[in-house]
Amino acid sequence: MRRILGSNYRIYASSKQDFIDNANQIDEDAFTPYLQALKTRPFFLADDRRIHVDAEQPSGRSRHSGFTEDDKSEEKISSVAEELQTVIQRANEWLRQQLLSGTQRGSYGADTIYRQVLSHLAVSDAESTRTVDDLLSDLQQLGDRSARFSELGLAPRVSTDDFARLLDQIKENSRREAALSILAPYIEGQKARFDSLQPVEELIRTFIENVNRYLRDKRIHFTPAKGLRIRSQHGDLLTPAQLSSGERQLVLLLTNCLVARESASLFLIDEPELSLNVKWQRELIKSLLECVRGANVQFILATHSIEMVTRNRSYLAQLVGEHG
Repeated sequence: MRRILGSNYRIYASSKQDFIDNANQIDEDAFTPYLQALKTRPFFLADDRRIHVDAEQPSGRSRHSGFTEDDKSEEKISSVAEELQTVIQRANEWLRQQLLSGTQRGSYGADTIYRQVLSHLAVSDAESTRTVDDLLSDLQQLGDRSARFSELGLAPRVSTDDFARLLDQIKENSRREAALSILAPYIEGQKARFDSLQPVEELIRTFIENVNRYLRDKRIHFTPAKGLRIRSQHGDLLTPAQLSSGERQLVLLLTNCLVARESASLFLIDEPELSLNVKWQRELIKSLLECVRGANVQFILATHSIEMVTRNRSYLAQLVGEHG
C-alpha cells in the first residue's frame, strides 16, 4: 500500500457509510487485513494512469503489477491516450455483455407472458375487461420508454400514432376484442424487454451524462454496434489523443468505473486530480460515485487536492508520519 499512501490525504468514497467509518477507525497495521476481509477485487489506477488489476484478464495476460513502489514490471507503460483507448474497448465489451444478458432475460420474460396468455384462453371464456383506451394509454407509456431506448440504439421507437389510427378504424366490437387480445401480449412483451434492459440503459445514460458534463465542443456517444465514441460538435470522430490532457484523465477515470462494476471491487486511485482544473476537482467524487451507483465498488483516493478535500470532508482521513 506504500505507493498510494504517499499523498497527504486519503479519501474513502463509498455509498456505504460503515466502510468509511471502519476504515477511519483502524490503524495502518490493521488496514491491509481489513481490506482483505472485504473479499473485493482491487483496481489500482496509478499516477501514470495505467490500471492494475489483481486478476487474470480474458486474454490470459495478467494486468496485475502489485501495489508497492518496489514493483519492477518490465511491461512498457502506455501513454494516457493509449490506456484510455484500451479501457474504452474493455468498457464496450462489458456493456455489450450486459446488453446481451438483458436481451436474453427479456426474451424469457416475453415467452412467459405468451404462455400465460395461452393458459388464460384455455381455461376462460370471459371477455377482456381492458378497453381500447386502456391499450392506448399503455401504448403511450411504451412509446415514451422506447424513445429513451432508441436514443442509445437499444430498441426501435414504438409508433403509438400508427396503433391509434389502426384501432380507430376498427368499428365492430368483435374485431376490437380480437385486436385487444393481440395487442395486450405485445405490450406486455415489450414491457418485459424494456424492464430487462432498464438497468444497463440507466447505467449508460448516467455515464454519458457525467462525462459530457465536463467536455466542451465534443460529446461521448454510445451505440451497441460501435460502442462508446467521442465526436466533435461537427460530428467528426475523435481519438483519445485529440482530447485535452484534462479530458483524457477525466474520461479515463469514469470509464474505468464501468469496468470496476463487473464484480465487487476496491478502486484505488493515486492523485485523481492530475490535469483536472479546480472546478472538475470539486465535482469528481460525485461523478465517480454516480457511475458506480448500485454496484459494490469502494473508492480509496490519495490526493493533494485541497478542492477535493474541502468538498468531501465526511470521506476524509489525513495521513500522519510515525512521529505525528
